[in-house]
Amino acid sequence: MKTILLMRHAEAGETTSGSSDFDRILTVEGAEVARKTGDQIAALKFAVDRVICSSAVRTQETARLVASAACAAAPVVPLDHLYNASRDCFASAISQQMFDDESCALVVGHNPGIASLMCQWAERRLTVPPATLTIFQFPATDWSDCSNGFLTKPKLIWVIQDGDVIRTLT
Repeated sequence: MKTILLMRHAEAGETTSGSSDFDRILTVEGAEVARKTGDQIAALKFAVDRVICSSAVRTQETARLVASAACAAAPVVPLDHLYNASRDCFASAISQQMFDDESCALVVGHNPGIASLMCQWAERRLTVPPATLTIFQFPATDWSDCSNGFLTKPKLIWVIQDGDVIRTLT
């Protein structure tokens, strides 16, 4: 069984004069929700092996705050090509970055790509505001079976928004 947690980065501030979208940082509220989301992951007892995220500042901040609460020992892997990536790019990154002996990945990204992947795997339209986290389980032994969500059908089991469980589908 493979478990994949997909998360949209937490709330970020506006672009300031002289800075780029890539360099946007989390708001105070966004940072708090990221920590709270990490607490929920820990409470649900998911053992995240690796965190994969866009290299944009806000996604790295989100990933590190969530990881500090949920999986402090898990390596955080920022990838440049995940900045504003498509859903297929996110799915491919999972199969490329995860090791065979690992069973749980946390992926933090941007809309529209990360929300599109959430909806594709859930086979339904989901509302995905900042800091939304979806948890999927795949009946697979190999990460490549999870890369497109069609060879091995994922099951959406949890949705967390604003650091609170809003939907349990187990």
